[in-house]
Amino acid sequence: MVPVRLVSIAVQLVLLLLHYLLRPLLQTAAAFRDMADGRRELEELPEQRRDEVGQLVRGFNQLVRRLQDKERALLASEARLAFMAQHDPLTGLPNRTLFEDRFEQALKRCQRHGTQLALLFCDLDGFKLINDQHGHQVGDKVLREVAARLSIGRRAEDTVARL
Repeated sequence: MVPVRLVSIAVQLVLLLLHYLLRPLLQTAAAFRDMADGRRELEELPEQRRDEVGQLVRGFNQLVRRLQDKERALLASEARLAFMAQHDPLTGLPNRTLFEDRFEQALKRCQRHGTQLALLFCDLDGFKLINDQHGHQVGDKVLREVAARLSIGRRAEDTVARL
C-alpha cells in the first residue's frame, strides 16, 4: 500500500505541473477577457509558443488583424460620408449646409471682435446655354474650372462654396 504522505506529495507535484503547463493558457484567456471587457486595447498578442496555445494566439492575432482592417474601412467610409454630406460632388467645394454653418460662425466671430465680413456672390449668367449648346460634360468642366479659379489664393479661413 502506498503511504498517504507519498500520495499527497504526488498530488502537489501534479498540481504544480498543471499550474506550470496551464499558465500560458490562463494568461492568454485573461488577455482575451481584458480586451473583450475594454480594459485593454484590442491588439495582437506575442506568439511565444509553438504548441496549441501558440496556435490559439496566432488565430486570435489573425482575427484582430481582420477586425482592425474592417475598423479602418469603416472609419474611411464614415469620413467619405461626412465629406459627401457637406461638399458638392462635382466641384468638391463646401455645399449649402457647410456654407451656412461657416457663415454663421463668421458672423458670430465678427460680432465678438467688432469686425466686418465680406461676402461675394457669383452667378454664372448664360450657363444654361453652355449646357444646351455643348453638353453637360462641358458644363461640368466649366463649373470645376470656376471653382478652382475662385479657390486660388484664398486664405485658409475663407470659404468658397457652391450653392
